[in-house]
Amino acid sequence: MNKQEIIKLFNLDEKQAKKKILTVLINHYSTIELTEMGFSGLKKKVDKEYIILKKISKKYFF
Repeated sequence: MNKQEIIKLFNLDEKQAKKKILTVLINHYSTIELTEMGFSGLKKKVDKEYIILKKISKKYFF
């Protein structure tokens, strides 16, 4: 993701941001990796990435 996409992501609400993160993760991982991760693993990964994103946003933009 480039800087403009990241700034747009910071401005989204939690549901929209997690949806965008999910889309990026689905495009990043192969079908086999997603299957091995399972639903709960993928959900944990999305939540983890969202928390990291919020920490970055607080550190650099607020």
